[in-house]
Amino acid sequence: TPLCACYAVLGAVLLFQARWGIWSLFGGYAAAQILQFAITWGQAKSLGFARICRPAISKTQVAQVWSLSWMVFIATSLDTANSFLEKYFATGLAAGSVSAIGYSLVVMNFAAQIFTFSLVAMMFTRMSELIAARDMAAVGTYLENNLRRLTRFVMPLSIALTVAGLQIVQVLFERGQFDHTDTLLTSRTLAMYMVGLPAVVINQVVARIFYSLNRMRDKIWLALQYVATATLGNLLLIPSLQVTGIAVSATISINLHIGLGLWILSRNRNGLRTNGFIRVILRAYAIGAIVYALFYLGGLDALTERLI
Repeated sequence: TPLCACYAVLGAVLLFQARWGIWSLFGGYAAAQILQFAITWGQAKSLGFARICRPAISKTQVAQVWSLSWMVFIATSLDTANSFLEKYFATGLAAGSVSAIGYSLVVMNFAAQIFTFSLVAMMFTRMSELIAARDMAAVGTYLENNLRRLTRFVMPLSIALTVAGLQIVQVLFERGQFDHTDTLLTSRTLAMYMVGLPAVVINQVVARIFYSLNRMRDKIWLALQYVATATLGNLLLIPSLQVTGIAVSATISINLHIGLGLWILSRNRNGLRTNGFIRVILRAYAIGAIVYALFYLGGLDALTERLI
């Protein structure tokens, strides 16, 4: 299903980008969601796992849902506030900075969503079953194995989007008033966001652990940490790095966010061991750092710019 979604988006961009520009990406994304739903629903229906029904919820269950929902609302609001702050900091920088952040996030969020929808369908249901059964040792083993598989897909994609960022931005956005100078600015910003893509995807897994354990108050504190770290990073990095500093700050913040989240889970006496998660994440970033170093030290970035 994820491969079909990728093909749908790439096909839409290749066929319609000359006519529709950036809207071809949104059109491909919409087509990908419809295609994924049709395939998933069709398979579930054929196996007898799909059924439309009206759930019966008691007043006690409604109260429990509300007690969790307001915390989710606060955490989501903090994430939205951080997105607003990124744009706010960018408004005081050179012309095109806000657009550079906006276009970079479009590409990064699209890449993250491809994996997030797959995780929702595959990992979270099984993970919730194991947590409900209080088999935390099995939860740890299951998550460690799947995180290892996940990083094998996400890290190469992160590297590819960083390396090909200049070409991607040029194909998708360089037209009209968006000239080559804007392409260079946006591609540099995109590269820094892409370094944090593995952390963004892995954070979706870590966040669901908190939800399944009903540790929503901890999730709110972690959301506050992310906003505070990103804001501080912007204040420190923007004077020297300009708009790229906003992306660097976001990448540092999300990695610190995951680290603190895993530390909190390890302190929670529920039998869940997170040391394996940390090793998987560190190993993935180490491999990515080596590839980045080889690419830039080999002069391939300069060659890429000359070819455009």
